Amino acid sequence: MDGSSGGEEFLYEKKIHSLKLGDVFMPQFTIQIGAMDYGMDMNGILGTDFLVANGAIIDMKKLEIAIAD
Repeated sequence: MDGSSGGEEFLYEKKIHSLKLGDVFMPQFTIQIGAMDYGMDMNGILGTDFLVANGAIIDMKKLEIAIAD
């Protein structure tokens, strides 16, 4: 076994003017766009760059994400 995960994904990087998620507003943010066929219905994935930049607090017991003040 060679340890590879198998398969390929092609992503495009795009700088957008702003990103708003709930009450969180991020000006000049870079996103990655690609085909998302993971066998479940989803509109996007929040990456660690967004989570760290906003001081996100993830509660795995409650399955909630909160943004620090």
